[in-house]
Amino acid sequence: MEFLLSDLRYALRSLRHAPAFSLVVVVTLALGVGASTAGFTLANWLIFQPLPGVRDADRIAVVWFGENRANGFLSQYPVSASQMPALTGAVPALHSLTGYRSQAASVAARGRARRVDLEFVMPGYFTALGARPEVGRLLSEDDDVAPSGIPVAVIGHDLWLDLFEADPVVVRSSSLW
Repeated sequence: MEFLLSDLRYALRSLRHAPAFSLVVVVTLALGVGASTAGFTLANWLIFQPLPGVRDADRIAVVWFGENRANGFLSQYPVSASQMPALTGAVPALHSLTGYRSQAASVAARGRARRVDLEFVMPGYFTALGARPEVGRLLSEDDDVAPSGIPVAVIGHDLWLDLFEADPVVVRSSSLW
């Protein structure tokens, strides 16, 4: 214990004699600890925490196809809806395979517009996630059948509050468009 105290006294005396070096050491350690904490927090939020509102989130995976190219880049190939039955037949673990495609767009309602991220999803998407609507309904198999049918959208709670002012008619009507 005596050696430890004498080493600590010597270190403090050395740091007092070189204040600029001491400042650099303290700032470097603070930045390193801060960056490590921020990195772990982000990884914990993105990877380790379950998805909110999703049943059996640990059993959900994103499946995509691609190939490594000689230049080090990865080419990704989309999977079409017509290829899905063959995939589920070939890989039994993919029993609830569904698909989505993302796109950004502007949505306007009641004289206001907002930029939103859209996801065009297959009817089984919400069933696979185990999601339930707070108000209204989710997609059904019938919504995907007739190309001349009425377009159906599932909107998030924040968009419903912000753009549609939480109007219950919006989530219950099929004739808004």
